[in-house]
Amino acid sequence: MPLSSVRVKFIAAWALLLLAKLWLALSLQPFGDEAFYALESRRLAWAYSDLPGLTAWLIRLGTEIGGQNIFAVRLPFLLLGAVLPWLVVRIARRWFGDEAGWQAGLLALLLPLSGMMGVLALPDVPMLFAALLCLDAFAALLRRVGPGALLQLALGLALGAFAHYRFALVVVAGAAGLLCVPRGRALLREPGLWLVVAVGAAAWWPLLAWNQGHAGAGLEFQLVDRHPWNPHLDGFWWPLVQAVAVTPALFLLLLATFRESWRRRAGAQEAWPLLLGTASVSVLGYFLLGFSPTASA
Repeated sequence: MPLSSVRVKFIAAWALLLLAKLWLALSLQPFGDEAFYALESRRLAWAYSDLPGLTAWLIRLGTEIGGQNIFAVRLPFLLLGAVLPWLVVRIARRWFGDEAGWQAGLLALLLPLSGMMGVLALPDVPMLFAALLCLDAFAALLRRVGPGALLQLALGLALGAFAHYRFALVVVAGAAGLLCVPRGRALLREPGLWLVVAVGAAAWWPLLAWNQGHAGAGLEFQLVDRHPWNPHLDGFWWPLVQAVAVTPALFLLLLATFRESWRRRAGAQEAWPLLLGTASVSVLGYFLLGFSPTASA
């Protein structure tokens, strides 16, 4: 397929999907969690009982611009969700060339959960945005350590810390990915990287301070109340559930990518071991966790 054709197909699909998301954002009734976050946004704080502050801040930004209505509540999340496929294109183009980049963007649009990301005002949107910012920064740093990539990584780490507790798993996955790459391990000797890590770590302080002042209520809610940690065998259903959630065809394609990253882990292309490390934490980690909690997040 000619490069221009792939690019045109991506842009057309992205525009059509954005129109569909706009219609849904205008027409869907408020989701229960959205209403709770909107209530939090009326009293801005660094952290709340269930989440860090970013979700409430984004909702407040939307309502300050568009008024007290559900579309204004969702507007910042809709815009962030519209950027996500372009970040996928940017990352894939850097590693595998233009054609693969636009193809990756098309596949990102086809994934049900990521393609529709941004319709609802939920913390998953800025968390995924932050994760892709970090991955893109890693891809740039593996080629050359520069202030732009370091600044982007610092921004991604800070946004993720202010988005959700679950971003801690993204940090672990990113660290595992870097350690799988020789150039990534060499980055550990760069003072600029440790400065960025310090900025990212400092961004967790408001959340930790809130928990310290409230007897760890937020951590208890996220790690205990929602997850009783009673071992069971339901985790064997996890691959089937994921196959349904992302569609069987894309699930098989993702498995093939994971297999390819293992096969090429020792090659010259640094993307494969980085993908292997990050996917091992997120995919295998969640699979193993599926055997412990008896309540879903």
